[in-house]
Amino acid sequence: MVFVGAGRYHRRMTMSGEAADGPDRPTVGADAAEGVLHSHAGVTGHAHVEVVQVLRALAEPARLSVVHLLAEAPRRVTDLTAVLGLAQSTVSGHLATLREAGLVTATPQGRSTWYALVDAEVDGLLGAAERVVSRLAAS
Repeated sequence: MVFVGAGRYHRRMTMSGEAADGPDRPTVGADAAEGVLHSHAGVTGHAHVEVVQVLRALAEPARLSVVHLLAEAPRRVTDLTAVLGLAQSTVSGHLATLREAGLVTATPQGRSTWYALVDAEVDGLLGAAERVVSRLAAS
């Protein structure tokens, strides 16, 4: 079942992790947490479920901006809110999503927490995606 509203969609998930409208979608479960590689449509040896988790975490323009800023240097929530012009709660939510996907670390220092990318290659992934988009737009 897919809900549509305000230009967004939401796929309702069941407790087992399967989409409510069918089991043909990749699911995240204990196997994914243990790093087990899943197969889909006859393709084996690829971490599709894990890649989907990363791409979903990146699938929001403000989160992409956060990643670009963190690629420059570690930052605090207040630093990010000042640059992005977003509410503190919004930035914190985006950081939580990125942390859950394993893309960002949080390091407490005194009364502040500094956020950094786990791997600089994440920003390279965004750069590659932006180049693909540019080539597609030009063709």
